[in-house]
Amino acid sequence: MDPLVTAVIAFGFTVLFGTAAITKLRDFSRFRSALREYALFPSSLAPLVSVMIVFSEIVLAVVWLLGLYRAPAAIASALLLGVYGIGMATNLVRARSYIDCGCGRAEQPLSWPLVARNVLYMSAALAVLIPASERSLGWFDMGLALFVLLILVVMERTATTLIANISQTAAWRT
Repeated sequence: MDPLVTAVIAFGFTVLFGTAAITKLRDFSRFRSALREYALFPSSLAPLVSVMIVFSEIVLAVVWLLGLYRAPAAIASALLLGVYGIGMATNLVRARSYIDCGCGRAEQPLSWPLVARNVLYMSAALAVLIPASERSLGWFDMGLALFVLLILVVMERTATTLIANISQTAAWRT
């Protein structure tokens, strides 16, 4: 794999996990409440689990940013995203789509597109395990990586808004 692609993925996960942690910390009680609503563990564990999740996201954001331990970061990221996806899928199967996913700034009900999004993110994280070519990145490459990342962030925000709108519209119809 080209190291430019790896750099874009690393920057992307830095932004993803960094903004996720900041968003959760800004309204920690809302996040803890959303986590409790998943009903996947005893509610008495919600404070501990919520702290562990935010801590994990902060550590992963820093590790991706610094380029440290790339393979363990990729695996840990895929596992964390997989746990999120399994939690969402479990509640969707239980017909509990009305609960907030806890994954964004605004309330967003659970949906299968959110699960699919996590599978896509998991694939991107694991893609960095593909050996990279030995070419070095120059300033132009880094500028291009930041430009591509900006486009990907705009696309992700647009897709997230569309998913939220579709979920909200579906809720109105029922």
